[in-house]
Amino acid sequence: MQAAELYQSILRESDLATRRELAQQLKSLAESGSKDALVPLATLQLFGLNAMQIEQEAVSSFVLSQLLLLSMLAQAFANAERARAAGDQSAVHLLAQMYRAGKADEAKARDVLRAAPSDDCYHVYQRLRVSEPVAKELAEAAVKELRVKAETGDPVAEFCLGASLDNGCGVERDHKAAAEWYRKAVAQV
Repeated sequence: MQAAELYQSILRESDLATRRELAQQLKSLAESGSKDALVPLATLQLFGLNAMQIEQEAVSSFVLSQLLLLSMLAQAFANAERARAAGDQSAVHLLAQMYRAGKADEAKARDVLRAAPSDDCYHVYQRLRVSEPVAKELAEAAVKELRVKAETGDPVAEFCLGASLDNGCGVERDHKAAAEWYRKAVAQV
């Protein structure tokens, strides 16, 4: 199975054991040098969809759970950097998200985004989140594309659409609709 197929299978799978098995296959692909597996794996690690993680109820201490989270974020960052270095422009969105949210470094997020301009909906979403100027038509098109992806059950798109609605990025603020999209994204984690 190819990396993109594995990623989609993980998102659709409800059985945790099967998700773990599929995620392990994706991780093995990435470790064997498959550049196509790096961004899907980093996405899983970043957005908490990593089926290989220990269930929260199995973690007996807060400190241990925080260390596991930090480890996953470090792995996500390393995989996204490897993907970008290999020429995968889809890693730019992930890196911008990590710099903006995880490291609280909006300046670095802007630098990453400016170095690889794109009209990809995730890229535009990140530009809106760091207050970069975006043409109104491009912002609207990005939100429409996020909505289409979210309506197919993509949890990353669901989260980004929720955040767009919550913050008024490319669309009028709608906290009620934002909460619904956040709930849909969280339900898949």
